[in-house]
Amino acid sequence: MGDKTTRWSYVLTDDLASYLAKAATFPGSEINNQTIDVGWRDGPKSQQEIADLVSEIAKKSLKVRVVPWMVFRLLVHPVKLFSELGYDLIQMLLFFKKGVYVSNISKQEHFFGPAPTSRDAITRWAKSQQLIS
Repeated sequence: MGDKTTRWSYVLTDDLASYLAKAATFPGSEINNQTIDVGWRDGPKSQQEIADLVSEIAKKSLKVRVVPWMVFRLLVHPVKLFSELGYDLIQMLLFFKKGVYVSNISKQEHFFGPAPTSRDAITRWAKSQQLIS
């Protein structure tokens, strides 16, 4: 979506679920009422960087194709007429375009231990998808 170069923070769904479970069962009240950004230790990545890393790990060539930001800008208001959820999703994507969706992982690492690197996370994902052994 958008372009190949804008960087933002990513997290694997399985990792996010794990952090939520750890937060729910965290001993003590220190974690209560906290907002905890999650992300990768090596920071935000562009779609091209993600594709390059997946290609390297899976040893398969990937080509990144994008839907230009302009398409999202043009669709945002017509979509709202039919789907509030679709409208919210497009608004989120347009927010990502700003390149300011960068997680501060200090609380993540404080409460849950070291954050994975992008390579660690993508390698685990590739194994779970049986792209590598």
